[in-house]
Amino acid sequence: MKVSAILLALLFSVTALSGSILAKEDLEQETNLSEDEVIEMAEEVHPLTEKLNLEGSEYHESQELWYLNYQSDHDDKVSYTLSFNICDEDEVIDSSSLNVRDLPEEEIDYVDWDEGKEMAEEFSKDAGFDLDEKEGFELEPKELTDPKTPDNYASDIDHRYEYRQTAHGYETDNSISVNVSSRTGHVSSFNNNYDTDLNFEEPKEVLAEETAKDLFIDAGGTLEYRTDTDNENFILTYSPIVGSEVTIDAETGDYLDQDGEVLDQGEVEDKGTEIDLEMGAFSPDKLDEPIDRRDDRERVMDKVKEVVDSKFDIEGEISTSGGGGSSTRGPLITDNVRGRYKGDDPRIELAVSFETEHGYLYEIRVDSRGDTPLVALGGEEYTEKIEKALTELEEDETEENFEQLGRLYFDKLAPDFVDYLDYDISLEEVNESFGKAYRLRFPVKAYGASLSYSSLQLTICQETAKLSRFNIRTPITDDYIDKPKDVISEEDALKNYLEKTSIEPKYGDDGDLVFEFDNKKYNQINAVTGELIERHIRKGYELSDIKRADDEKLIEWMSTLGVFIPDDDGVIDGEKTVSRGEATRVITSLTNTPRYTTPPRSRYSYQDDKNLSDVDEDHPHYHAIDRIYNLGLVPNRMLAGEESNEYKPDKEITREELAQMIVKTMNLEVITRSDDELDLAYEIEDKNEIHDKAWNSVAVVVALDIMSLEDDQFEPLEYMTRNEISQVFDRLIELGRLVQ
Repeated sequence: MKVSAILLALLFSVTALSGSILAKEDLEQETNLSEDEVIEMAEEVHPLTEKLNLEGSEYHESQELWYLNYQSDHDDKVSYTLSFNICDEDEVIDSSSLNVRDLPEEEIDYVDWDEGKEMAEEFSKDAGFDLDEKEGFELEPKELTDPKTPDNYASDIDHRYEYRQTAHGYETDNSISVNVSSRTGHVSSFNNNYDTDLNFEEPKEVLAEETAKDLFIDAGGTLEYRTDTDNENFILTYSPIVGSEVTIDAETGDYLDQDGEVLDQGEVEDKGTEIDLEMGAFSPDKLDEPIDRRDDRERVMDKVKEVVDSKFDIEGEISTSGGGGSSTRGPLITDNVRGRYKGDDPRIELAVSFETEHGYLYEIRVDSRGDTPLVALGGEEYTEKIEKALTELEEDETEENFEQLGRLYFDKLAPDFVDYLDYDISLEEVNESFGKAYRLRFPVKAYGASLSYSSLQLTICQETAKLSRFNIRTPITDDYIDKPKDVISEEDALKNYLEKTSIEPKYGDDGDLVFEFDNKKYNQINAVTGELIERHIRKGYELSDIKRADDEKLIEWMSTLGVFIPDDDGVIDGEKTVSRGEATRVITSLTNTPRYTTPPRSRYSYQDDKNLSDVDEDHPHYHAIDRIYNLGLVPNRMLAGEESNEYKPDKEITREELAQMIVKTMNLEVITRSDDELDLAYEIEDKNEIHDKAWNSVAVVVALDIMSLEDDQFEPLEYMTRNEISQVFDRLIELGRLVQ
C-alpha cells in the first residue's frame, strides 16, 4: 500500500489524540489487526517506546491505516514524539517518525555509515520488510537529511538509507527508506513506499532517446517568476511541462496525465503559458505615510471599522489594535498591522490585518467560539449571489465558475488583485471547527506568468458560503519584477535543459514504463539568459578516507556535517592544523546563527557594509566566514588591526583566537562581563603569555572545560589540530551551548 506522507501527517495532526480513543469493537468494519496487535508491533520494532507513553491510537477506514502516537513525559528534560502509521491490509509498518527537542549527554553515541546501515536493515526487517527477501532492491547512494526542526541541535543529522526496486532492468517507484541519527543511533524515520499490487510488464520495445527529447520539447514549458538561487531577486523562468504535470509513455510515446490517462497534443499545450504584456502586474499606490502599529493605533482602528462596516453584515465595536507581523520572500518584506472587531454576538470576533506600506487588506480571520456562526460578506442580496455561485461551482468546476465565485469575494476584499488571478484551480475540502469547508487558493499572475509563492486564499463554509478566512500570501508588486522582454524561445530553453539531463525509462507509480528526465542539479531555466537554475536539494555524500584520527567516528561525523573538508588527496588528516577558515566552519555549524545576538532573519544589517578583502566567493569557507563576519561575531583582535578587513582564512588559528571566537559566537560574553577575573579552580601557569583582550575568553573556556590545559599550561599561541578541535566541538554539544 502506498500513501502520501503529507496526507498521513495531515490526517494525524487533525485528530486530537488523548489516550486510546478507538477500540476494535468500535470500528464500522472488521480489521485484520486489533489495537493490541498494532501496539505490540510498534513496541517490538522501536526500543524507544519503552521510555515513552502511548498518547493515542486510531484507525482510519478510508486509508486502512492505524495511527499511533507516543510522547515523553512533559517534565522530562528531553522531549520525544514518536508516531507510527501501520497498514492494516498488509499488516506491516507503513511509516514512522521520531522528533527530538533535546539530546541528553548520556545518549550521545556517534554512529558511522556502516553501523547505521545495519540498524536500518534490522529495523526494516522487524517492520515486516526483510530486504534480503525482496527481489530487486538496491541501496541508493549515501545521503544526509537536514535537521527536522530548529529546536534540534543544528548538528543532529541523519544517515539516510533508501532501497529502491528495479524490474526488468528499469528503476521503479517502489522503495523503503530508513533514517538513522548519526548522533544517537535512533531510527528517526521509516517510510514504506512499496506497492505490492503493482505488476511490471517487460516492455517489447522502448522508444529511442532522441524521440523522447523531441516529445519533451514539443510538450513545452510554463513561465513563472520565482526567486533566484541566492534568494535575492525574482526572475522569470521556464519549467518543463514533462516531469511536473505530464509523463511520456516509453513504448508508445503518448503523453500521460498524473492518472495515467492519454492526453492529446492540444491538452498538453494548454498547460503552457502565454505572455500577456497588457495584463501588467499588481501595482498598488503607496500611502503618503506607512502605517505604524505603535504610533498609528487610531488609524488602524478606523481602517478596521471601515472594512467591517463596508463589507460585512455585522454589528459590533473595535476591541483591540496594535498587533501585526512580517513575512519575507527573497527581496520582498511584507509588514502588516492588525486590529480586532468584536461583534454584538459574543461568539463572533474578527481579526483584520492591513499591509503597512500600501494599506490594502491583508487578512481577515473569523475566530471560532463554540458553534460560532461565520460572517456573511455583503448584505442579504449579495450573500444570495455568493450562495448561487457556489452551488454552480459545486455542480461544475469550470474555470468560469471559479472566476464567478472568486470575483464576488475579491471585488469586496481585494479589488486591486482580481485582474491578476489564475482561476484555473480546483476545490479543496477541509474540516474546520464549524464544520465542512472549502479552501480555495487563487495564484497571482503578472504579464500572464505565474508569480510563484503569491496567491489569495479563501476558507468558506460549504453549507452557507460564509467567510472563515481570507489572506494574501507573498503579494509581489511590479517593483520587484521585470517586464518579460527579450525572452528566449521555449525551444531553446528546453534544449539547454536537456543538455544537463539524463533520460532513462522507469516504471512510474502506476506501473507504466515512462521516460524519466532526471536532472538532479537543475529544475528551471532563466527565461532571459537561458542559464540553468540550481534546485535546492539534499546533497549526497561519499565517506572520505581518514588517517591519524584520535576518534575516527567523531572525525567522520564532522566530515558528513560538512565541517571538515577533505584535502586535495581526498583524505582527512586528524593531525593537520586547523585554519581560521576551517575553525569558523566548526563554529557556524554549532551556532546556526545565534538568535539573541543578531537581528531577525529578515532584518540583517551588515556591520559597516564591509567585505573581507581576502575571502572571495570561491574560497571553500566563504559562506561560513561571511556569515560570522557580517553578523559582527568575529572578535576585532582576530583581524589584522581594529579597522582591518583582512581575515587571513588560510592562516592557522591559535588556541587563544579560538577561545575568543567561541565565547563571542556562543553568546558566553555575559559570563566575562559578570566577572572580568573569573575565579578558576586552578591556576593557568602561562597566564602572562595570553593577550589581555583574550584572557577573559580563555578563562571561560577553561572553566567550562571546553578547552583543556596540559600540565597547567594553556599554550595560547599554539595551533589546533583537527583532533583537538573535534574534541572542542564535541564538548560544546555536550554542554548544550547552542544559542536557541
